[in-house]
Amino acid sequence: MIEDFPGREIIQLPQSIQFGDARAAARANAVFGGHGMFNLLVRDQESYERAQRLLPDVAVQFCHDSALGWRPLPGKPMKNKTRMLVLARQDHEKALGIAELAHPFLQADDVVVDWGLFGSSAVSWRVARIPLGLARIFPSLGRSSLYYPVVRSAYKKLARLNGQAGIRLFRAASGVATDRLHAHVLAVLLGLPHVIADNSYGKIGGVLRATTSKIGDHRLVSDQEEAEAAFAWLLKRISTGSAETASTGGSS
Repeated sequence: MIEDFPGREIIQLPQSIQFGDARAAARANAVFGGHGMFNLLVRDQESYERAQRLLPDVAVQFCHDSALGWRPLPGKPMKNKTRMLVLARQDHEKALGIAELAHPFLQADDVVVDWGLFGSSAVSWRVARIPLGLARIFPSLGRSSLYYPVVRSAYKKLARLNGQAGIRLFRAASGVATDRLHAHVLAVLLGLPHVIADNSYGKIGGVLRATTSKIGDHRLVSDQEEAEAAFAWLLKRISTGSAETASTGGSS
């Protein structure tokens, strides 16, 4: 895409970067650096150092993860909250495996899931994607300036569905365990205590060191011993929070 749009300023919003192949890094440096108006934003010091080393011809700047600038709308306190939500990734970035670390501490009504939409939200997602599918099937339609507002509206709807589903899931829990970066960010924004295991190349720890180490209520673990201590802390925080909620008549 960058090669297809010379002469247009392009900003890559904050990302963590990692290259498993030196040839891929060289190719990225050639494409990004050769564009002339491409700006790469990175959200952690490790990514910045990788970019300096592997992408010497690219303009790189540090920028905090953009999701931290989002503010979820206030919601009513939920009754009958789940004790613990484990949001665990199942893809190639899985490392320690937060679900496995959490397993000894789970109770029957705790929830173990990954990001996803279910029920009516999943149906709404499929419907919202129809304009995007039409744009792929009919390229001339996708290039039409008249059709652009339809595509933009579809993307906004998809983003709204994702956000609403995540908030519902997290507000139904008293504590969280996760190995996904934006689950950590959402837990910080919602004020939920949580345990974090890093992904395969350390992007959560990178963002934590760069931004979130002094905000939120969380513990980062790197092995089973740390996990045992962190989950003991989380269960205590959940118990204390439940007692405080009960003593204030359910307010939060």
